[in-house]
Amino acid sequence: MSVNSAVHMAATNTVYEKTHMSLLRSTECVNHLIAKFVGRIIFHISASNWNVVSERLSSKLSNLAANPDAHSDTVDLHLISYSLIDKQRLVVLLNRT
Repeated sequence: MSVNSAVHMAATNTVYEKTHMSLLRSTECVNHLIAKFVGRIIFHISASNWNVVSERLSSKLSNLAANPDAHSDTVDLHLISYSLIDKQRLVVLLNRT
């Protein structure tokens, strides 16, 4: 099966987004901003390097399937929520495990 798909990405906004200083006073707001921008970075990395991202996710899923009771690091699995993933990519990813 191929992991390539015809997912169309909208043009990104390249306008500088200035962060209001009041958002930097709260750790919750700062964490939200970090998650927002890291999510955008992961989205674009997964769009341009899907093979690398899918291999990493596939190995994590296989590891979790083999050791369901182990308390392993699941941070890599959070990549799924930020990745450019469609139905075809998800099916291929889950069938590899």
